[in-house]
Amino acid sequence: MPFAYDPSDNLTSGRGFSFGYNANNQITNSGFGYDVNGNATLFNNVGHVYDYENRVLQAGFIQADYRPDGKRAWKQPGDRSTRTYYVYDGGRVILEFNPANGFYQAYAYGANGLACSERQDGHLVYAFDPAGNLVHRLRDGTVLSNSWFDSYGGLLYDDSATGVRPYPSPDSVGYQGQWGAYTDVENRALHLRGDYYSAAYARWLTRQSAGVNEYSAGVNPVHSWVDPLQDLLSLVGVFDPTGAVDVVNAVGYALRGKWGSAAVTALGIIPYVGDVAKAGKAGHAVAALAKQGARQAARNAAEQTFSRFMSKAGLQVVQETGLLRGGRLGETYFTVNRYRTGRSAMRYLSLPNPPKVRLDFKVLNQPRTYGPRVVEPKYGQLGGGTELWTVDEPVRVRILHIVELVP
Repeated sequence: MPFAYDPSDNLTSGRGFSFGYNANNQITNSGFGYDVNGNATLFNNVGHVYDYENRVLQAGFIQADYRPDGKRAWKQPGDRSTRTYYVYDGGRVILEFNPANGFYQAYAYGANGLACSERQDGHLVYAFDPAGNLVHRLRDGTVLSNSWFDSYGGLLYDDSATGVRPYPSPDSVGYQGQWGAYTDVENRALHLRGDYYSAAYARWLTRQSAGVNEYSAGVNPVHSWVDPLQDLLSLVGVFDPTGAVDVVNAVGYALRGKWGSAAVTALGIIPYVGDVAKAGKAGHAVAALAKQGARQAARNAAEQTFSRFMSKAGLQVVQETGLLRGGRLGETYFTVNRYRTGRSAMRYLSLPNPPKVRLDFKVLNQPRTYGPRVVEPKYGQLGGGTELWTVDEPVRVRILHIVELVP
């Protein structure tokens, strides 16, 4: 299943689809449309409605609302009797329940992420791949389901242990489930970091952190282990005299729809002809692994972005000096939160006045940084956001994006 991209990291083709984009990196295909804030109001012919903070209130037939701290409070895919409520530990759902029909599911996390859950029909244990994607659900040592995800969360394979496809009793655990990502079973949209992500199209529905492309899944540094694993197996297969590694790898490529790679890998099993194929494979595998490593490093670096909310005068100082607060002594605060309105930033970061702009940036030097910690209530504000800070050290930044906030 090969993917192709444009220079802005937009997915131009994959999974049998092809996409076009405008200058704002928004899909121009029929069935897609955006509002003035960049929110996808029509996504694959499904209408979406947003609140004043650009959060999804309705996605097709699914309704939702949010708590004061920005987390989703409930989801309702039908009438009031279908409403499911959420309880959180930090940003992770630890309990979901529906008082109308008795449904509940409690999630238990350990040092290694999600370990198990308990729901009205019994106990579940989870097994994940190295990237944190669901592989198996188990109960009392018995495998109940099998699944396999591609690099962007697309579900490649999903069945029960008895061969029923898809698995008939899914829950919210799937792509990145080990780390708390929540999948809406009704439409397989992922609820990540408070926003909606479509694994089917490898796109966020609303603008995300600053960078070359605010919608692309390229801003998410976590990718499937399948591609680098198969590249590594290709390299191992060059030196395997039995051909067993090539057989396994060829089947893996075929299951993913990468027929060219499957054919070349299969040729490696044939005497003499295989020697030529293996020579080509060795170079390709080394190059592919290097490319994977370079792409991962770039994405990890791009992830380390922060924001500071400020007045337009404060922004001008940063633009002129390249330093937060112009490098003045004292405490310099910034955050990982991406509020889109001045009112929200003031409320959750306990600011004395509503800021006018959000500056997204990358730190260029290495000041001693404290935090993160939860913002305490102050100036009559609620607090609850996240803050980091430095003391008497200049913070040199590269400006990535400037967002003029809605009041």
